[in-house]
Amino acid sequence: MAYYGITHARIDDATGRATHVRYALINPQTNSWGSPFADVDIDQIIMLLMSDDHVYALHSIDGLTPLGPKVGVVVGENGYEWIEVAEPEKHEGRLLRDLPAM
Repeated sequence: MAYYGITHARIDDATGRATHVRYALINPQTNSWGSPFADVDIDQIIMLLMSDDHVYALHSIDGLTPLGPKVGVVVGENGYEWIEVAEPEKHEGRLLRDLPAM
């Protein structure tokens, strides 16, 4: 099980959903990055989540980047999958669309 952090997102204007993200592996024991950043479409993140890896949205707060809300897969009525922070109603201002744009 690995830990990843998302720092930037590209949002589709029509749907308001992330289409691509910038992310990297996190070393939670040292609070440091464990890999170079990569820009990927959300299918890559969905694969990580389906593999039981942990993914978090990382928002800069007062110059620091604390571990933010956990990201999960959302499945629409038509079976379409996308990603968003878990329990978005509890994380106002810390959703994927609130991250810096790519």
